[in-house]
Amino acid sequence: MLITETLLSNFVASILVLIVSYASTGFINYFMQGIEMYVSIRYDLGSILVFVGFVYVLLLFTLIIPIIKLKKMNIVDEIKYE
Repeated sequence: MLITETLLSNFVASILVLIVSYASTGFINYFMQGIEMYVSIRYDLGSILVFVGFVYVLLLFTLIIPIIKLKKMNIVDEIKYE
């Protein structure tokens, strides 16, 4: 459940970031053309997908390690100790 929730929220955030970054670079390109500075902005889809995949792998590691530690922990004894 925790992994699904985190991966889904990361997916939604990744899509929103891609949309906002595409729009903002479009505005920057428009304003640069307004001051007669022509800059070619290109997107490398492969690099973007590799970066997003790397972020997902990091998220999985940050989720799996605490889950493993929680499974090994005796929660009842920990609560009694406090």
